[in-house]
Amino acid sequence: MNARAVFFGLTLQHDVGHMSRAILEGVAYRLRSLKDALLETGVEVDQIFTSGGFTHSDLWPQIISSVLNRELLVTEWGETSSLGACFWAMLANGAISSFEDIAKLVRTTKTYQPVSRDADVYDRYFRLYMDLYFTLGDAFKRVGELSS
Repeated sequence: MNARAVFFGLTLQHDVGHMSRAILEGVAYRLRSLKDALLETGVEVDQIFTSGGFTHSDLWPQIISSVLNRELLVTEWGETSSLGACFWAMLANGAISSFEDIAKLVRTTKTYQPVSRDADVYDRYFRLYMDLYFTLGDAFKRVGELSS
């Protein structure tokens, strides 16, 4: 795993605010690539539940919702990693029978819907993001080797 961060397309008109937003969008694009990988295996993602510190911002969850072009639901609980592990154990143990049963146990406090205009723009840029990701693979590897 040699992937590195890259700012691409910067001009003199861009400032630190643009770069900060680009970081948020870059993380969202990575999530999109994971969603698309699931789709390739036959798993369709309709809703996404989320938690954590980033949900205290309205901007970042909205960006993620629009990049993924999916509804994003913020859970009532702040950090849910251990809760997710409990749900997996309940599923494996037969205490619940399906992922749908898990969804019934999760309470949400806020929902973000993709903004269609933004989703269209993000979709076009996502294709460029993926092209750059694969084009820069050898350069990422070389930087990793130089850094060792």
